[in-house]
Amino acid sequence: MTTTSRRRVVAAVAALAAVATGPSPVGSSPTADAELLALGRRFDALERQYEAAQDRETPRQDACMALIKELRGGGNYSDEIFIEMGRRLDAAFPLEKPSADEIVDAMCPVALRIMALRASTVAGLIVKARVARNGCSHFYDATDEDADWDHQVARHLIDAVLGFAEVSS
Repeated sequence: MTTTSRRRVVAAVAALAAVATGPSPVGSSPTADAELLALGRRFDALERQYEAAQDRETPRQDACMALIKELRGGGNYSDEIFIEMGRRLDAAFPLEKPSADEIVDAMCPVALRIMALRASTVAGLIVKARVARNGCSHFYDATDEDADWDHQVARHLIDAVLGFAEVSS
């Protein structure tokens, strides 16, 4: 069963926005993608903050998973037990601000704007590919042999654009 997460919603909306904008001429003036490039720098900074927040929150997530395992072994449990579990986690692992969820909330409008803008330079296309790589990170969970065709095609396209960026830099 597939679960819906914010990351998957952003990936789907971003993919739709990319398709809706259609092709554009590449190689326009250097300032053509100024907004896109500025948003890319903002997204990159938020992505670094998100990764740091995820690292900070890993002990809390691990403790949460251990508590859930403990509850599953005990049979029936109520909302009060979950509330108490949350209190225990908050006491043992207070969340620093901004939390990973808050950073994702800040990333979403930036990613959506990036995907809505038409890239007219290779640098702009690379920004869009980086955002797509982030939003579609679950596409990389399986090997090529086990991946769904659509995930495999999308990740190979993303990787080709990002690989081109490495070669041309």
